[in-house]
Amino acid sequence: MTTRRGGARSPQEMSAGVIAIAALTMCASFTLPAAAPRVQAPATPNAMARMAGEPSAVVFTPGVFARFPEPLRQAKVDFSERLATGAPVRALQGWYFGAGCSARGCGEDEAAWVLDAGGRSAAAVIMFARVDPGMSGVHERFLVFGATAPALPAPLAAWARERGLTAANSLVVGASR
Repeated sequence: MTTRRGGARSPQEMSAGVIAIAALTMCASFTLPAAAPRVQAPATPNAMARMAGEPSAVVFTPGVFARFPEPLRQAKVDFSERLATGAPVRALQGWYFGAGCSARGCGEDEAAWVLDAGGRSAAAVIMFARVDPGMSGVHERFLVFGATAPALPAPLAAWARERGLTAANSLVVGASR
């Protein structure tokens, strides 16, 4: 970082610092383990077809979970905690959709995921609640994996909108912008 005369930073440097601090603040409650080697066990079309009706935790089958973005695989502990109480996987609009919540925080700590029927594209959203200093009540924050918030596949976008996802309370992790 460069400084101008007198130690002052430029507005661009200050903006970059604020963005970095905001990203770190949003992610502070997540544990990201060291990257594990990627397991690329194939998910066969028959295995994919059998996903509908299974518990949402079927996403952790190695051949399925390997199709999700690396940052989500690194956040597996937080993601899996939020699928502890999950609804069965549904086939919606060409996507397999799974959602759930943590055993201690339905309505606060939730997650959802989609995988296209061909297994080529996957995205997920983790919702967590936190108390912001200086603000009353609990506020939701969202981490978006595999897509930008505006480009989420329809079933996942609908789930996220119902829970209050906005550009102001979400952070895109591991997606091309």
